[in-house]
Amino acid sequence: MSILDWAFIALLSCAILFFLFSILSLVFAIQMRTKYTTLKTKKTKNKRKRKKLKKVINKKHKAMKKQFRRVILLFLLMLVMAGGAAYSRYYQQTTLEKEDANIIVQSYFLIEEVDKQLTSAQEGASAEAIEERIREVSSLLVTYGNNKAFGGLSLDRQKSLNRYYTKIRELGANLSNVNREKIATTEYIETYQKTIKQLQTNQKNIFKLFGINESALKQKK
Repeated sequence: MSILDWAFIALLSCAILFFLFSILSLVFAIQMRTKYTTLKTKKTKNKRKRKKLKKVINKKHKAMKKQFRRVILLFLLMLVMAGGAAYSRYYQQTTLEKEDANIIVQSYFLIEEVDKQLTSAQEGASAEAIEERIREVSSLLVTYGNNKAFGGLSLDRQKSLNRYYTKIRELGANLSNVNREKIATTEYIETYQKTIKQLQTNQKNIFKLFGINESALKQKK
């Protein structure tokens, strides 16, 4: 389990304990209040006993107030722990793990590189050099595409990310069959440029879903 999993379990466990303690303390506080109310209604004509009773009543009143403050404190601690548990779960379900983040970033550059190579082919660059470079990139795309999204993400985010991984794996697998003859074919290049544009649209949706700054990535190129 990840650190966030342990954090969620620990915080939730603490929240449950504080809730149980607050309920138990509330029961004691109510009992103390009942006793305090009973003592307040008690009457005595003896001055000495009345003075002693007053001290007992004041003592009970202070103890009762202290108990109710304890109830409030425990309840607030329960809310804090429950809020922390909820946030840790939300953070885990919406935030990329390091491996997934690395795949998204690296695949972004690889797809850009494929597009660049195909454009170079259209402009008459060396087919041999382009073939070699595309084969290198396709191998990496297949490797990245074979990954699965982190299981701690929410189901919809896992599905979106896994669909993206499938797309880059398919692109890599198709590009692995590239050769000089295909590179010299306009139809071949245009077909893959269209595929890349579709994949880049999917990529932008992933960026939006996980709050990735594409402008920052472009500056790293």
